[in-house]
Amino acid sequence: MLLFKIGACKKIINLDNKKNQDAQRAEYNFRTRKLSVAAVDDAVLTEIHKFPFPIQRLLADEALAVLARLEKGKGPPGLIEAECHCRFFQHYLIPCRHIFHEHFYGITKLLTDHAWQQFRDIFAEAGYSVYERREMVEIPEFETEEQRQAENLRLEMNELTERFCDSFWRILDDGDHTRTSEFLQQIRRSIDPVLDSFCH
Repeated sequence: MLLFKIGACKKIINLDNKKNQDAQRAEYNFRTRKLSVAAVDDAVLTEIHKFPFPIQRLLADEALAVLARLEKGKGPPGLIEAECHCRFFQHYLIPCRHIFHEHFYGITKLLTDHAWQQFRDIFAEAGYSVYERREMVEIPEFETEEQRQAENLRLEMNELTERFCDSFWRILDDGDHTRTSEFLQQIRRSIDPVLDSFCH
């Protein structure tokens, strides 16, 4: 009976050691493993390598997605800052295919050293959780009911703007420029009367 207990303890210890080794190996790969992507510019790949491996894969996939955009005949999106309204950027807060497209083939080189540093700072402050979920954590305090109502209206306007932008990028990414143009025309037809009524 004693030998059985000793044998069982040894198995548990060995299993625990193996799990610890696996965890250490996973952590090492997470922090130090470098992704190899032949089609990505060396300077951009160097910046990508400064992120943990899972983030490198996300960034590389978005950089390679530019090739698919080019095959569909899409031009640079015309971004002027390293920010985008697409779902990928809003969720992960790292460069998306639209930012990479503008940087590689557009007028503005968005991915400056400063821009990359800002993306790394977000990760350093929040860790991997920033890529798993994004939420507003600041809760403003209002002195009056009018301030509260104004903030609610501002948030509602932001939500509408994000919905419009998100829908626009989804349609544009489908490659149907006619449908994209129709979408914008309908927005203009809906918004112009409102602007004329309230802003003049």
